[in-house]
Amino acid sequence: MTLDSHFTFGIEEEFFLVHPKTRALMARVPKAYLKACRKRLGDVVAPELLQSQIEVATPVLSNFDDAITTLDACRAGLSDVAAAMGYRLVAAGTHPSSHWAHLETTQKPRYERLMADFGIVGRRNVLCGLHVHVAVPSSIDRVVVMNGVMRWLPLFLALSAS
Repeated sequence: MTLDSHFTFGIEEEFFLVHPKTRALMARVPKAYLKACRKRLGDVVAPELLQSQIEVATPVLSNFDDAITTLDACRAGLSDVAAAMGYRLVAAGTHPSSHWAHLETTQKPRYERLMADFGIVGRRNVLCGLHVHVAVPSSIDRVVVMNGVMRWLPLFLALSAS
């Protein structure tokens, strides 16, 4: 399906890196894994808030076909590299058996500010997600867009809770 509009978007997707047999979270994403993923996929791969997570962020996209192709390539790349190194990826809203107190935050100024601002709520954030960022052209009134989106918020909330 091709999106014919002036809207562009980008997608971020987060994954847990886990032990292949126990499925327990890795304490941290090994630097060798991050390096191998970047070698295969480029700078779209980055550490995430928790050291046991990894993220991909697509380039700016303008149609759904490119989004599907890009996400498929990113997912396959992360998974293939993980399997080759003896790890597995989990794409889930939360990890079912991890405990937040045992997890470490990635040392980046942005994440340090988040933890300072949100405290215990941030520390207990053992979550992975898929985020779609939509750029609204400057010729479009953003208040009108937000008012139009409001009726869909219950659906978005239901989808985000799955």
